[in-house]
Amino acid sequence: MDQRAPRRAEVLAALSLAIDLGLGQPMEHMLRSGIIAARLAERLGLDEQQRGTVFYANLVAWIGCHADSHELARWFGDDIAFRADTYEVDWRGLPFLRMLASHVGQGRGPVDRGRAAAAFFVNARGRLAELIHSHCTSAACLSDRLGLGEPVRAALVAAFERWDGSGLPAGLHGEQIPIEMRVVHLAEVAEVHWRHGGVEAAMAMAKERSATQFDPQVVAAFSGTLVDFEDDVWTTALRQAPDNDQVLGEDELDELLAAIGDFVDLKCPFTIGHSRGVAALAAAAAHGRGLSDSDVRLVRRAALVHDLGRMGVPNTLWEKPGPLGRRVGAGAAAPVPDRADPAPGARARPGGRDRGGAPRAVGRFGLPARRRGCVAGTAGPPAGRRGHVPRAGGRPSAPTRL
Repeated sequence: MDQRAPRRAEVLAALSLAIDLGLGQPMEHMLRSGIIAARLAERLGLDEQQRGTVFYANLVAWIGCHADSHELARWFGDDIAFRADTYEVDWRGLPFLRMLASHVGQGRGPVDRGRAAAAFFVNARGRLAELIHSHCTSAACLSDRLGLGEPVRAALVAAFERWDGSGLPAGLHGEQIPIEMRVVHLAEVAEVHWRHGGVEAAMAMAKERSATQFDPQVVAAFSGTLVDFEDDVWTTALRQAPDNDQVLGEDELDELLAAIGDFVDLKCPFTIGHSRGVAALAAAAAHGRGLSDSDVRLVRRAALVHDLGRMGVPNTLWEKPGPLGRRVGAGAAAPVPDRADPAPGARARPGGRDRGGAPRAVGRFGLPARRRGCVAGTAGPPAGRRGHVPRAGGRPSAPTRL
């Protein structure tokens, strides 16, 4: 096996780090939940094919979430903050309605916010169904393009279904939901509660939502899966990949990166096709400068994924009419929200990762280190909680346009 050639799992694991940021979670959230899911699958006695489906379904479970960012921002303001808060409540009853009410119309004046709330709650389930249908359709299409196969596609379609049948979009219940997704449902939410409150908090959440959101059989197998994570979450998670012995060919890698670029472009309506356009221009420029064919291909690949960081910035910024409230320094990257809540008992390790999954100073694949609220090496004050960017000294500096 060519050790220099990437595997599909490695590329999609890198993508999952960007998905994490779009969910309002620290990087490696999906990788840690993948370790939990693998332990659950083993305890439940799932066969090899099912465990492979669990691995990939967990890794890209939220691959379609950015397709509805524009609509989420229209209803709830900061789309990333909204997604982060959905982990805190079971999607039913008064707590869920309170969570929706706390976000709907965010960023608008009192009158406009009241109108938005009235328009949303007249048909709240229908509004959510529209958003989730967009998510599931995009996730299914993208999973095909990523070469993940029909079992993963079927699992992703059920990402928002619930054991009690109250989920969306189809209202599947019980064993109508693929067992692989029932495992992912619990593992992905449990990782957040474990990181925020420890094993007891995660166990309490699982028991509270048993037979409503989660399969009781999966909850029963959950005890003991939340042991301490190894320092190298990346390597541990990738050991679970079902196709570790296969590397991507050149054309396969090109197709995979093009699909990822298209996925990133779904973040905003005006960026559809942007990554492909940048890749074509960059490749033409590289060719014009006399670069070798291999270097031209490398430039094109880099251009296809150059906007991955876009997913970690709320649509309220990308789609803000007019200038921003402060200047970003010349050549600086857009601020990345800091949502990396340390795990219980976390302690920093120089050059390594703490128990909460905080990334190294220089991340994998050249991803920049994340300082408090911004990408390392960028100018400007730290970003506030849940992605709101405060103004330095409370006053706007010279504006810059997106």
